[in-house]
Amino acid sequence: GACGNAATLIVPVLWNNMPISGPNPVCVGTTGTYSLPTMPGTFYTWTVTGAGGGTIVGPNQNTPTINVQWSGPAGTATITCNYNNPYSGCSGSTTMTVNVRNRFTATGPSPVCTGTPSVFTSNGNANWVISPATGFTASPLLNVSNINVNWTVAGNYTITATATNASLYCNSNAVITVVVNPTPVLNNIVGPTS
Repeated sequence: GACGNAATLIVPVLWNNMPISGPNPVCVGTTGTYSLPTMPGTFYTWTVTGAGGGTIVGPNQNTPTINVQWSGPAGTATITCNYNNPYSGCSGSTTMTVNVRNRFTATGPSPVCTGTPSVFTSNGNANWVISPATGFTASPLLNVSNINVNWTVAGNYTITATATNASLYCNSNAVITVVVNPTPVLNNIVGPTS
């Protein structure tokens, strides 16, 4: 008689240029996760080349997902994965270009006192917005890398600097919270003179 035993082996179909998923652009100093679909029996070989200082963190062979630490400098990096399934004899290769960018930042003093000029600086030209929109005088706020603000009213303010050329950075704006305190008032000293 016939034997009733059967086995099934599911073999994935592989093709070139399967899309790699993961973050792009990325900030210098961050880690991103990149992946291909999980295909049983498939061996994956990952590499990262080019600028951007991309280093694979943890295992990089025979896994459909990798973590890449972007240490910089800013630039363009290429993630490549060669994949191969020995059961089907199929193989393929794919790449992804990742733009590694510096973070857009802005800095300045807080807390400050009313009547005290303050300088706020960004690492590139920006359009600046101060909220609320009253309680200060300021130098021009458009397409400059630093602003001078003289606070006239105490309170909490939010300064948002939006990069004029956002494509140079991995984020488009930076926010500073400023606490403005009233300037202490000194009274005449009273008491005996001798």
